[in-house]
Amino acid sequence: MASKHFSINNRDTEQFLAKMKTADKELVTNMTKKGNKVGYQVEADAKALAPRDTGQLEQSIRSTGVKYANGQLSLSVGSPLVYALRRHEEPARKGIHDKYARGVKYPDYYYNGRGELTRAKPNVGSFEPGRKFLTNAKLLNQSRWRSQLAKAVTETYGG
Repeated sequence: MASKHFSINNRDTEQFLAKMKTADKELVTNMTKKGNKVGYQVEADAKALAPRDTGQLEQSIRSTGVKYANGQLSLSVGSPLVYALRRHEEPARKGIHDKYARGVKYPDYYYNGRGELTRAKPNVGSFEPGRKFLTNAKLLNQSRWRSQLAKAVTETYGG
């Protein structure tokens, strides 16, 4: 007749729980590192997609780095310049327009809201530099964000 008794080794259970607590901290660390790498790429893409006139907008774009709070990871990339919000959100002014800077007129400088320097920048992925540069940089990197965080889980738990 088979025995109906079984035993539980509490020491092994406690060791397992302690290891899981350590692994959870390691997971957050690994996810933060992977997330920061994506953040730097989003920052680079946003700079490459930002309109260029003086270069000040491109230089102002920064990633805050990944933040972890209440079980959530977040990443912000942006610019503190009021001008950045205008360039990002304002609809493009259709047609051909002159530029005026420091008392100098540059005829036919803007074409459908994009200046000569912006039009000279190469596309990034399927996006051309100009309006919605932050949104487009985010779209370019969404799958990278997911894959890097999945990689952090795999590396942490050894899957």
